[in-house]
Amino acid sequence: MDLVSAWKATSIVFTGAFGILGLLRDFRDRTTNKVTVWGRISLAGILVSTALGVAAQLKETSDQEHTRLQTANQALALAKNTDKAVKDIQRSLSPLTPPRISIDLVVPCTVPWATAPCNNPALPTKDREILLKAFPFEFPVYLDLFKDQASADRYESKLSFDSDVRVEGNFDSSSSDFVFGPRLKDVWTIPAKELKLSASTTKSEITSNSGMIESILDLPGITAIVVVPLLGREDFVLSRICLLFPNGRRAGTAANIKRIERYSYRYVFPDFEKAGRDC
Repeated sequence: MDLVSAWKATSIVFTGAFGILGLLRDFRDRTTNKVTVWGRISLAGILVSTALGVAAQLKETSDQEHTRLQTANQALALAKNTDKAVKDIQRSLSPLTPPRISIDLVVPCTVPWATAPCNNPALPTKDREILLKAFPFEFPVYLDLFKDQASADRYESKLSFDSDVRVEGNFDSSSSDFVFGPRLKDVWTIPAKELKLSASTTKSEITSNSGMIESILDLPGITAIVVVPLLGREDFVLSRICLLFPNGRRAGTAANIKRIERYSYRYVFPDFEKAGRDC
């Protein structure tokens, strides 16, 4: 039995004892009707033992509440550690590997050279070949990822040239994934409003990684700066980018892509549900 329990039991015993004492001895003098000495002793004893009993009960309740909170905090800490362990396992199962980069670039049909193909949604083979020759046979893409926006701001302002992850790839205009033509809501819409260039990298690699972004699961909320140096075709604007990973995960966006320089764009990776719709 701990001290508080013993204290509480003793208080109950003394309260009963002083109550019995009050019954066995006259509480008041029958002649003067004043409280006798034994009455005072009994009353004082009852009050003191009752107060000690109440104090013991309060102390016990306080200890129980402290124990309850301590148990709850331990359970919460255990749950957080378990959640962290599960996330760490999930992250280890989804390492950041070289993705296949898929992009859409668009150019308004108001641009003089784009007017003719915009008016012809089914580009003849000859015209298509002429248009494709306007593009480099192979052109690169550079994707820099930043854990925090401040680092991206410094990079964008050219105060720093370091990123947490750098991915480099190449687009090949002779690839079957290289598609160029009018962007129509349906095949009967003439003239079109935009020409769209869709392409996917034939190869890509992670050329640097600081260790701050190690898993695909780290990507939501990450700031990215992508450079597509399509030389001589400054009219094109990036409208969509999607990273396709070997494990089937997709990360990218078709919204909130901000053009910061002639060939450079900035965006923030959305959650995977949104990325799945955009990709």
